[in-house]
Amino acid sequence: MPQKNNKKDRLSLDLVAKELAALAYDLVNGKLRIGSSLVSIGDPLFLKSKQKIKDGKAYFTLSFQSPLQGDHQDHSSETVSEPEPHKAPGQKVAKPQRDDIKASGAPEGKKLKKEMGRLWKSVTKQIEQDKPPDQKEAAKLVKACENYTVFTDPVWQKDWTSCCEDVKRCLAAASQGDFATARVLLENVDLATHVCHKKYK
Repeated sequence: MPQKNNKKDRLSLDLVAKELAALAYDLVNGKLRIGSSLVSIGDPLFLKSKQKIKDGKAYFTLSFQSPLQGDHQDHSSETVSEPEPHKAPGQKVAKPQRDDIKASGAPEGKKLKKEMGRLWKSVTKQIEQDKPPDQKEAAKLVKACENYTVFTDPVWQKDWTSCCEDVKRCLAAASQGDFATARVLLENVDLATHVCHKKYK
């Protein structure tokens, strides 16, 4: 691979972190993405991790093997990440825009975000009517908030964690009939979400 002197042409740690976060989310749910397919897998048969420093560079390799679960055909094929395009002298390589990286990096994150929005809208409506939130919906919302943490950027992860805590307190207060506190926390969550989107999106 040719050496690149322009920092803008290099991969970012942020992109690597997003790829690993998407992988972690899939593994927690017993899944593994192979090419365009999402397959079910069992506990790993082995796990190997290798790290080294050489010629001023840090290398990290992680490999594992897991049995397929369910009815999957063994195509004995191997899928690898697409290499960076080579650049001829004087030729510019198009740099992926940040929005493109977000859109393609973690599709599960988008699904979770949509699900959280739906659940939050439902429990908000119940709280505004002085009704305890549906317990199943509340539990799903808390779980979705916790799972979404792996998709957060380091720059706003602290704000996200704080917002999740307010969501939990809001649901707990409403479940106990303390709707005054629940409404205050509900407004805090909505305000924090608005500020976060305006600041980081």
